[in-house]
Amino acid sequence: MNLEIKIEDQNILLMLKKGDEIADKIEWKDKNDLSLSLLKNLDKLLNRNKINAMDLKKSDVDIVSAGFSTRGITATVSKTVNYCLTK
Repeated sequence: MNLEIKIEDQNILLMLKKGDEIADKIEWKDKNDLSLSLLKNLDKLLNRNKINAMDLKKSDVDIVSAGFSTRGITATVSKTVNYCLTK
């Protein structure tokens, strides 16, 4: 399964995908707490599907429009997941 993080303005979407098909997702509006809510909701999504981060194949980010901090936080989480998957 792949993790995709999509951000458009204040709308955050975390998706678990099998190929092009969405297996599960969590959506919420950012309340200037993305560094906390992103990890919390990622954990919630993985637990709900009875998988852990090491079961993922890769993580992708799709940022339509977002601020500098939002881009940085999202990129860091995605790159960290991808890095851990190579170890």
